[in-house]
Amino acid sequence: MDFKEVCEIGRTADFIHNKNFTKVAPQFPDELLKDSGRVVSDLRDKLQLLRESVTEQNGDSIEVQLFVMADTNYGSCFVDEVGALHIVADCVIHYGHTCLSRTSTLQAFFVFGKASISISSCAKILSDDASTSSKPIVLKRIPGKNPRHQVKA
Repeated sequence: MDFKEVCEIGRTADFIHNKNFTKVAPQFPDELLKDSGRVVSDLRDKLQLLRESVTEQNGDSIEVQLFVMADTNYGSCFVDEVGALHIVADCVIHYGHTCLSRTSTLQAFFVFGKASISISSCAKILSDDASTSSKPIVLKRIPGKNPRHQVKA
């Protein structure tokens, strides 16, 4: 899978752009910090393209500043609002595992990351589990995705 797709660069840039945020704090857990430079660089590139398209349409242009945050005091699953407020951020982009705690003052956008899977292996595991367990298995089709990849258990 492409790095930009795994890190949801397009979806994240659209969120920042559509909300007109100007100071954004991407927050990375220790294990993803090594990727932070590339994520920020790709985000800047995508935001630049979005800004150029708006400038062509109406002449307005908003520059976005990105401030990487890491090593939070509370644990990497929490949004570091205090750190983000120190840089007067408009929002936090939280990467990786999260406990989805509510934020009190800032908007948070969560990027869990995407990974490719083997559909046949997944179907086999689900089928095996369904045949040995009395618990129901629920699969949901994601709108816009290819229906031929649906698995029925």
